[in-house]
Amino acid sequence: MKKALLRLLVLARRFWRIYVRPPEESKVSLDLSGLPTLSEKIAECETSPEPKQVAAHLERQLAFVSCMKGHAVQAFDYSNGKLELVREWSFPEQCVEVEVVGDLLFVTMTNFARGPGEKSRLAIVDIDSGEVLSTIDTGGEWSKVAKPHPNGCMVFVSNWHSHDLSVMDVSNPRNPCLLQTVSCGESPRGIDFTADGTCLVAGFYSARIYILKEKGGRWVIMHESPEFEPEGYSGNMRDLVIAPDGHHAWVSNLGRNLVHRFDIERGEITDSILVGRHPNSIRFLDGEGKTLLVSCREDGVVCFVDTEKLEVKGKSVLTGVKPIGLAVVDDGFLVTNFADGVLEYHSLGG
Repeated sequence: MKKALLRLLVLARRFWRIYVRPPEESKVSLDLSGLPTLSEKIAECETSPEPKQVAAHLERQLAFVSCMKGHAVQAFDYSNGKLELVREWSFPEQCVEVEVVGDLLFVTMTNFARGPGEKSRLAIVDIDSGEVLSTIDTGGEWSKVAKPHPNGCMVFVSNWHSHDLSVMDVSNPRNPCLLQTVSCGESPRGIDFTADGTCLVAGFYSARIYILKEKGGRWVIMHESPEFEPEGYSGNMRDLVIAPDGHHAWVSNLGRNLVHRFDIERGEITDSILVGRHPNSIRFLDGEGKTLLVSCREDGVVCFVDTEKLEVKGKSVLTGVKPIGLAVVDDGFLVTNFADGVLEYHSLGG
């Protein structure tokens, strides 16, 4: 009973902070009006409702889009500078995130229910044949990101409502199994791995970065970063990507309109850059990690961050309503617009 009351107090405080009296720090964002436009939109295509994330298979020139309200994953051919729907998979639950590794597609799904009726699953799809090889309960609630481990045998899933990670064995895609769940702050979100398999996780409501390693056959949190600006409003850590140098991670802070550079060895944020409103997905535009793309949901643009100069150097042309998902392709990037159900293809140099 006491635990339930404490949880209600936390939720009430969060509701007040978000909807009634937002902190002043959340209202500060970068003025994008004077920035140069670095991309042009060359194609767009309607998707199933609420396209959340997009992942690209570069060799096949296929883009895979997870659609929440549409309960579907859609495949679009983006060759020849066009977007054409070529395949669709329907699922009982909302399709939240999608990831491509080789010829396999990993999809997280949830019905966002509370209590005994809650369902969260991971589906594995063979891109070649289109067959859904398997679906498995993640063991968590409201599953979000699915990130394959570098060894190719595991997938980590962040579970928003149960505040943990699911470690899944996918060495046999037709018969995956849950190896472990790991408690991880409050509402873990973004996940990425270093080359040696160290796992980094962004905690959305805990506003911290977690570093996990395998120890004695079990995954454990080895380090928890200090809370960002604890004397004020820390914001919400959403997406996380590890830089090609392997020494830093970049994190989007949706609540503070920032992207952070995180020193992995020191285990702390070292730099913060003000961007557009509500930064969501982040991706490196180039193999050296010199430019970071940031989808800014409330401004309807994608920001280009210079990771060496630590500044925003440009923006995309205006996107549709609420750009969220990002995928980098050979000559530009793809972005999903959650509110109006559109996938866009942007080329560079517009």
